[in-house]
Amino acid sequence: MADVLADVLDDLYAHLNEEEEEMIDHPFPQFATEQALRDVERALENMDFESEEEANDFINQVLNDNSHRNVPLSKQDEAQELLYRAYETSGKEKVKLAKKALRLYPNSPDAYVILGEEALKKGNVSKALSMFQKGMDVGRKDLGNDFFEENSGHFWGIVSTRPFMRAKLSYAYLLYELGETDKAIEQFEELLALNENDNQGVRYQLFVAYAENDDLTKAKQLLNEYDEPSVNNQYNRLFVELSECGLSKRAKRLF
Repeated sequence: MADVLADVLDDLYAHLNEEEEEMIDHPFPQFATEQALRDVERALENMDFESEEEANDFINQVLNDNSHRNVPLSKQDEAQELLYRAYETSGKEKVKLAKKALRLYPNSPDAYVILGEEALKKGNVSKALSMFQKGMDVGRKDLGNDFFEENSGHFWGIVSTRPFMRAKLSYAYLLYELGETDKAIEQFEELLALNENDNQGVRYQLFVAYAENDDLTKAKQLLNEYDEPSVNNQYNRLFVELSECGLSKRAKRLF
């Protein structure tokens, strides 16, 4: 039954992730979808089903019936709900909600992401970097080493990993902006190793970092690993060809 339930959840995640991709217009996903997935994961704790149909019926009930949200939340879930609200606001209210979340549950990566973003707006880069790194640290601590070993490659589909992944991506981007390209590459590569589907679009910035480091071998490997029929990939393949062979026949075809 555990395998059947895993298949049911995989289908659900795939469907909701498609909805996320359609709605994305900023660096982070629409949190309504993420909240729905958290609700499902929370409701399924300690549940046992006799069939796939029973599991599907229960999940649909969770998604369509708000009554389950009246169930008391853990301190961790209560803090995360505050952080979802914080992402939808700004300024002092945003910071206030993030700090309130930390008082409820200190190991809340999204709180540090928010505080880091606010520090960046004020030009305090060192504080921002520290906040993003703190978010990664508490996220890793909260998930635990065993979790990383067991689920590496499948992060993001497991909703509880997403705050950690957001903190790590923010940290990587800021390292890159600060000119710490090698350190940024290390973070980007780790993100891809944790989540091979790359829902966060890490591969696009990683390609640029490889190119800036003149590491065309890794840049080509990345393009081949994520071989997608996109304009972005076509331009990147053209860049590699021009860099290696100049205005070749293949370069003209890629143009």
